[in-house]
Amino acid sequence: MRKWLQEHYIYYIFGIMVLCTLIALSFAFFPELRPYWPEFLPGFAATILGVVMGASLTLLQMEGQRRELHAKFLLDVFNELNRMPELLTGRGNFLDTDIWDSGISSGSILGIDSNELGELSSLYQQIENNVYEAKICRQAGEFPKRLPKGTHQEYAQKHWSGLSDVMRRREERLRKRIETYLKKDFWDKTRARGHHALN
Repeated sequence: MRKWLQEHYIYYIFGIMVLCTLIALSFAFFPELRPYWPEFLPGFAATILGVVMGASLTLLQMEGQRRELHAKFLLDVFNELNRMPELLTGRGNFLDTDIWDSGISSGSILGIDSNELGELSSLYQQIENNVYEAKICRQAGEFPKRLPKGTHQEYAQKHWSGLSDVMRRREERLRKRIETYLKKDFWDKTRARGHHALN
């Protein structure tokens, strides 16, 4: 069981132990209740057993649902990253990071191993930087078209051309990083666990 499941289970067990202790003390301090102990014990034991089993099944079901959602999230992240290399052509194409962003807002990323989370966060930060810089590069490309022909337009055109060269090199590095990252064993294991959890 995961740590959070163990903690929840401990709360249930602790509550039951407190209840049992209170009932035992009642019989100890009130002798007139002792004759009813043989009649009370079987029903009480069955109730406690039912509560424990019910709580266990509920928590196991919650753990299964959590695993399924986590597996689906990681598969969606893999697919999101897998679509990016073909867009990284040096032309400043938009890269969609909706899955990752939703994972941050929903807390889904918290289930990822800390090492992988650090690497994924770094990769997505580089992707977001690329999206921002691609936007600037596109804006710079539009600027010379609005200028009259002459020195200023030629200067702006050269500036845009330089930005474009930087963009191509930057996107090539990002493309290689994403392709290398998607070949890690982590993703093979993730896809295997994901298909098992979702089937």
